[in-house]
Amino acid sequence: MEFLSTEFKEWVLNETEQKQQGLHLNIFELLHTPEGFDALQKWFYRFGGSEIDEYAFTRVLKATCKHIKETQTWEVFDTISNDSCTSIKEFCLIVFILSAAECKQLRALLYMHGKAIYSALAGSETNEICFERVKRLGRVLGMNERYLIQKGREFGFGKLQNPSISFEHFQLFYFDIFSELDYEEPSEYKETEQFTPKPELKPTHKKKTSKCVGCKSKHCLLL
Repeated sequence: MEFLSTEFKEWVLNETEQKQQGLHLNIFELLHTPEGFDALQKWFYRFGGSEIDEYAFTRVLKATCKHIKETQTWEVFDTISNDSCTSIKEFCLIVFILSAAECKQLRALLYMHGKAIYSALAGSETNEICFERVKRLGRVLGMNERYLIQKGREFGFGKLQNPSISFEHFQLFYFDIFSELDYEEPSEYKETEQFTPKPELKPTHKKKTSKCVGCKSKHCLLL
């Protein structure tokens, strides 16, 4: 699945073309080179200064992502913003997350940036976060809300006696999910609606006939 826009990826490739000749790096790996990170910074500064407000963040994220709605940019901004603004540091985390998902290297992302992502979700007030904030990372990746809740139940999240989630449990939770994401197609791990067949309605009165006309029962095979 593609998360990043063609324009953004072409920008990074053009900015790093001379330095990366002969190397076969995907976009996630490329962004972690000095040249790739410089390209990412230049892209961010095109839309504002070192810190930008919600409106500038919406513009840069919509230009960076292949398919994203304005309401989704607001949620991402609320997730990572600090004092109603965001910096290159938080923006880089979002791009690292999306590029890792596109290149199926989310477990590498968790190893390299797990603590930074956890701190961004927690904010400056506390070192622990609730399950609602844990789920926000999954929603950035377009994951099904019910799937995240189901996974949370497996880990015992959301219980009244344990409202806070430590970094260690956060890491275990997403390591399990990211292992599926890195190896399987999204349709294979996202929760699907449970199908319950409708009961067959039987007639209360039977019509008598002297001739055998075959089976009158009807079953719907396509629901």
